[in-house]
Parts: sequence; structure tokens; C-alpha cells
Amino acid sequence: MEHNRAALNGAASFLKACDFSEEEILAWSAVLEEACRPFGLCGEDLRRAAEEILPSHYDMGLEGIRLLIGAYVREFLNLYRKSPAYRIYTTVPAPIPALLAVQEAGGDSVLVCSADYLLMVVLRGFLGWEGPGDVIGSPCCRHCGLNELRIYSAESGLLPDPDLMWNWGMLCDESGKSNEWLNLRLQSWPLASVILPKTAAEEPEARRAYMAAEIGDTLREVGKKAGIEIGEEAKERAWKKWERLSFAVESLNHWNCTHIQLGGNENALVQALFLAGFSDWEPALHSLQILRKELQERERLNPGKNKPSCRIGCFLLPFLVPEVSDLFEANGVRLLTSTAVMARKDGGCRTGSFEEKVASFWMRAGIASTMEEEAEMIGDYLIRYQLDAYLIGMFSFDRWMGAHQKLLARRIQERTGKKTLFLELDFWGKDIELGRLETQIETFSAMLKSETIK
Repeated sequence: MEHNRAALNGAASFLKACDFSEEEILAWSAVLEEACRPFGLCGEDLRRAAEEILPSHYDMGLEGIRLLIGAYVREFLNLYRKSPAYRIYTTVPAPIPALLAVQEAGGDSVLVCSADYLLMVVLRGFLGWEGPGDVIGSPCCRHCGLNELRIYSAESGLLPDPDLMWNWGMLCDESGKSNEWLNLRLQSWPLASVILPKTAAEEPEARRAYMAAEIGDTLREVGKKAGIEIGEEAKERAWKKWERLSFAVESLNHWNCTHIQLGGNENALVQALFLAGFSDWEPALHSLQILRKELQERERLNPGKNKPSCRIGCFLLPFLVPEVSDLFEANGVRLLTSTAVMARKDGGCRTGSFEEKVASFWMRAGIASTMEEEAEMIGDYLIRYQLDAYLIGMFSFDRWMGAHQKLLARRIQERTGKKTLFLELDFWGKDIELGRLETQIETFSAMLKSETIK
């Protein structure tokens, strides 16, 4: 009894830190405790996360940040809520407008989200879970922490089975292979798959038409399996919601690159929304509105306060290893933005059918471009915001992106003359040696500050 009370008190402390209301804390504390227990996390771990982990890595004085962390936590909790909804899990990345179309058409009868990504963000990013180690028995993708977590949680019964696993081959083809293996092994992960090419040599309009047809086909397949009709009205509502979300994230990122108020970890949570498939976007959108107002007020009261001596861009802000941003910050260097979720301005129009607009959205993404296009986009960004360098390398473990990143770094340096910093690190937080990491970052920071003085 005492153990259960302590666990619930720990869960309540954590939810309170994320600005859950008293009623919500009462409703969700037992769900959080029960969801975390199989991962080896107890009430004391939840209390430590609330009192130590979150305050040490995030500006918890900002209501918008507390609410945004709470939005991720709500999605995590929804995975463990007992519901008759048809569950659709998606891979990362997936085109958010397409997910929104299914949500708008299905309403409460469907739950669409990137489940393993949400597990990773909450368990590792917020609660300090160190993970299960290597996943024994899986021949798939042992180098990727996200795929390992999906396999481990599925095989161990720690993640409720989906009614459908929606494979989007937009970046990682290993993710789809892992899901195929799970389906064969567990017989409980039915699949719907679509492959959208990363880059292509054909004319943009031909590529757009092909991708739009693929998107239309997969929406019809998912709708049929979920028993819903994804009509034009649902698609129109989905696109409008996507426009709200993309404007909120992109405008906040632009404002922060100009005024530099958010730290790297906080900004990472904002930009990671472009990777996360949420079942309910409204809490996240509300948090961004609050955050924008808070930052504007902070700038008005203390213009230019606490500005770093150096500013660098990043392929993808490593908030699953929040010590990276903290160590840079301690050395006077601010991580500002994730270019992996940026979009080119010339990558396709925003008109046409819903499927054509979603195709155009993907064609505008830097990670869907050729290396030269991506290098040009990143270079323009570094120059526009007068950034001092570019940080890359946290996916060197990846069999596809690893080699690509080294070539990309060279192209950026050739185009801009800006330094590129290659940080050997696992983005998903595996096998981190903090002493080695601290030495690397101190060296990078000293080099950047000496260049700035010159």
C-alpha cells in the first residue's frame, strides 16, 4: 500500500510539473504509474524527473514549455488509455497532413500517432530512462535506438498492439523492415506501406503527380481498413489544421533565430512537432501560442539579455541527449534550429488537390531534396541568420544518413565558408559517454569563440 501511494505521489508530482490540472492529475496519475512500471520506472523516478531532470534541461519558468512537455506526455498517456478506437501507429517521419486527414475523418473512432517516437521522447527525454540495451533476438536495425525501442516494447508487450502499422518510407527504409519483421514474428502488427522517394531526377511535376497518386492510394487503403470514409471535407479541415501548425512552428523558429530567447532543448521540442504524429494537436498548438507571447514579453522587458557569444545551426537538435545543448550553453554557444525539419521555398506549390499539396509539402523538405539542394538551403539559412557554424554527425551510426552527413557537411562548408562541427553521438541516446562529450563540446566552443574574436 505504501509503495503504491509513493508511486502515485511521484506520478502526481510529474504531472503537476507539466501543468496538468488537479482533475487531470487525479485521472491520469494511476495510468502514468502503470505505464512506466514495466519499463522499470517507479514513483521515485517520476519525482526525480519533476524535481531534477526537467528543471535542469528545460526552462520550466515558461508556461508554454511546461504545456508543450505536457502535450507530449498526454500523447504518451493516450497510448495506455483503454479505448475502443482503431489504433494506427506511424513511422517517423510521416506527412502530418495525411495523418490529420485520417483523424478528421475518423474522429474519436481512430487514434493515429507515432507511438514509438512518443515513448522515446517521454521515457528517455523527460524521465531519464536508459533503455533496455541491445535487443536480443532481432536481426533488424540494431544501430537505431528508435527501431530497437519499437521492437523491444512490442515483443515485451509494453506497447499496446496497433490495429494497423502505417509505414511511411520517407526517410528510413530500416523502419519498414523492422515492422515487417514484427508482423511476421508477432502476427499482430498488420501493415499498410507507402514509399515516397527521397530524391529523384525526373521533372518536379512528374514526381509530384507520382507522389500524389501514392498518397491517395494509401489514404484509401487506410480508410478502408479503419472503416472510415476520408472525404474532401475531412481533407480540407486537415489542411487548415496543418497550416495552423506549420505557421506556429515556423514563425516561432524564425522569431527565435532573430531574438534568440529559447535554448536548444526548448526549441527542439517545438521543432520536433514536425516529426511527431499526435492524436490531438490542440494542446500543442495552445502551448505554442502561450510560448510566443511569453517570449515576446521577455524580449520587451529585457531586450538582448543573455544572448550567447556564438550561435550554431544543427541537423536535428539532440533533445534526447539534452546534455549536448546544456554543455554548449555553459560554454557560451547556443544551438538554434533543426534544419532537418526545414523546407525549401522552391520545392513545389501549395495548390491543387489535397494529395498534390501533401506531395508538395514533402518535396519542399530538405531531407527529401538532393544533397546539393539541401546544402544550398542550409547554407542560405546559416547566412540569413548570421550563424557561426553548423553541427552535424549525430546520425553517423546510420547506414544511410551517416555517409550522407559527412558529404553534406563538406558541401555546406564549401558553399558558405562556415565551420561544420562533426559530433560523434547517437541521436537516440545510446552509449553516451558524458566525459568524452564534454571534452568535445568544450573544444568546439573554444574554437568557435576564438574565431568570433578574430
